[in-house]
Amino acid sequence: MIKLSRMYSTTFINWPSVMLRMYFGKSEIVCKLRNGQIRRMSPEEIQRIKGLKLINLEDDFVEFMYLKRLRFYGWKIGWFDCFWDYDYDFRGKTVLDVGASIGESAVLFSLKRAVRIIAVEPDENKVELMRLNLDLNGVTNVEIVDKGVSSSNGEASVTLSRLIHEYGPIDFLKVDCDGCEGEISEEIQGVPEVLIEWESNSMRKVLRDLRRNGYILSVIQNQWNRLGLVYGRLPKVSKC
Repeated sequence: MIKLSRMYSTTFINWPSVMLRMYFGKSEIVCKLRNGQIRRMSPEEIQRIKGLKLINLEDDFVEFMYLKRLRFYGWKIGWFDCFWDYDYDFRGKTVLDVGASIGESAVLFSLKRAVRIIAVEPDENKVELMRLNLDLNGVTNVEIVDKGVSSSNGEASVTLSRLIHEYGPIDFLKVDCDGCEGEISEEIQGVPEVLIEWESNSMRKVLRDLRRNGYILSVIQNQWNRLGLVYGRLPKVSKC
């Protein structure tokens, strides 16, 4: 709750009122943004931008500070929690980003000095926005795979194991795929670090598969028992 309050207070001047109205399920909330703007926003829109140090917010464009000035089109179909939640060391690493959306996490990984990002996203509209946002933010070390990740390979789908084989070695795997995590978690093997967003119906299987495949689960973040993040790492092999 403390972290959530900090996120809301970073973005909204009237954050206690915003949080209270969110709790009571109001369909439209007057938001006083810390950049001086006042906007009427839906709860979903508020969730998407909470935690951002906003510079400008328009109907389809957001500008904010994170290490530098960042700009994104299509914010109403993106999620920016990664700028709070992904507090890991990506320096010098190859990152496989499953569920790359409009490029939010890919931009973050590049800013945090990942050397190579493979961004996997099946939605054509999101892929188009991702290309625009990567260019807008000067990110050039991203390779886009416009397919969905599933248990079989096809014209519009690819398995996680094939991605790891074709683009590996992978140092860090991030999965945020709206429910596919339970379908592919058995294939998560050999990648030193993983970060997975799970939904309540897939949580037990994801955790069980990761533990079975040797991962030490050092961080589990549970959000109202519906969504959560789990970070896993393989134990380092000591050299004799």
